[in-house]
Amino acid sequence: MSAAQTWTNHPSMTMDVHSYAYEVGTRAGLKRIYSMGGYELVSIALTDTVMSYHASTGWTTDAPMPSPRRYASAATIEVGGEERIYLFGGEVSGGGVSSTTWYYRPSIDTWFTGLSPMPTPRAKADAVAGQDGLIYVFGGRNADGSTTYSTVEAYDPVNDIWTTMPSMPTPRSAHEAVGACDGNIYILGGRNGSSLVNSMHAFDPDTSTWLTQNPHTVSAFDTSGWTARENFAATLARDGRIYAMGGNVTSPEPTYLTESYDPYTNSWQPELNMTTNRAFFGAVALGSRVYVMGGYRKDAPHTRKLDSYGALSNLGACSGIVPAGTGWAFGTFCDSLPVAYNANIHDIVLPAGGNDVWATVEVAPATRVDITIT
Repeated sequence: MSAAQTWTNHPSMTMDVHSYAYEVGTRAGLKRIYSMGGYELVSIALTDTVMSYHASTGWTTDAPMPSPRRYASAATIEVGGEERIYLFGGEVSGGGVSSTTWYYRPSIDTWFTGLSPMPTPRAKADAVAGQDGLIYVFGGRNADGSTTYSTVEAYDPVNDIWTTMPSMPTPRSAHEAVGACDGNIYILGGRNGSSLVNSMHAFDPDTSTWLTQNPHTVSAFDTSGWTARENFAATLARDGRIYAMGGNVTSPEPTYLTESYDPYTNSWQPELNMTTNRAFFGAVALGSRVYVMGGYRKDAPHTRKLDSYGALSNLGACSGIVPAGTGWAFGTFCDSLPVAYNANIHDIVLPAGGNDVWATVEVAPATRVDITIT
C-alpha cells in the first residue's frame, strides 16, 4: 500500500440498492460506471433500474432492464468494434433463477434480448470477458440455495453459442472471478453450501484448463494474507493487482476489509480499509482508481455512497506489468533501463554508441508489454 493511496468520496447513487450487476461501458466517448438492477431497499423489491456515473455528468438513470433482476452476472466485451455489456441469469421476482442472456449497448442506451440462454440457470455466479473473445460464467447457485455449482460455461458473443467448459475444482457462489494481466482468470472467495471457501484457483482460457499452482511462482496459491469471505467485490486495477473489498466473513454484518493480490508474486497484502462497510455491492477499476458503490450494511443504515481508492500507478490497464524476478518492481514503468539487461524471458539491449537506440523484447505467450520511447 502506498502512502498516497486514499479513499475518496464521490456523488452518491440516486437510490438505495444492492445485489446489482455492475460494469464499465462507453457512451459518447466517456467511460461510465453502470449499476444494473438489484434489490431496492425502499420498495423492498427487485428493480429493473439502470444507473450510470461519470465525473463530468454525475449519475443518470438509463434505459431499464427488460425485467427486474438481482444476483445477475455482467461482463463488458467488444463486438463488431463496439462495447456491449452482457448480463446473464440472476434471481427473478418470486425467487426463481434465470438462464437469460441479454446485452446492453451503452452507446445507444438500448437493451437486446432473444439470445441463447445459459445452459445452467443460476444466480450469484460471476462472469468475466476473456482475452480470447469469449465470456466465461463461473459457479453460482440454484433458486433456494440448496445447490452450489462448480459449472463453467463460455459464451461466444459473435456467434451466440454456449460451450460447457471444465468445472471449477470447488463449487462456489457469491464469489469473485477476475481476469488478470497474464490472461488467466483468478477465482477467489465465496461459499460452498454452509462453508466459506478459502482456496484460490486460476483458469487458463488458452488451454481451457484449471491451474493447480500459481503459474509464475510454480507453487500452491497463497491465501495466508487473504480473509475468506462471500458477497464481496473484487476487480483488477491498472497496477496489475486484484483488489478485494468488503463482504461477509463470519457475521451478517459486513466488513471494511480491503486486501490486494499480486498474481506474479503470488502474495496478498493489506490495503487501507473502506470508510463504509458493505456487502452485496460492486467494484470496478476506472483510470487510476478502484470504485465501490452502494451495498447492504445489515444493522447500519444502508449506503448510496460511491467511493474510490487510489491513485494507482501505470498509464493504463496492465501497462508496464512484468513478472517478478526480472529486475523491475511489479507495477512500475520500465523507463529507466540498464545498458544491457538479460533475465528470464526478457532481453533488453541498449547499444552504447552511435545514434541508434533500440530494444528487443521477447514476450511469453498471452503476455502484454507496453513500451513507451521518448
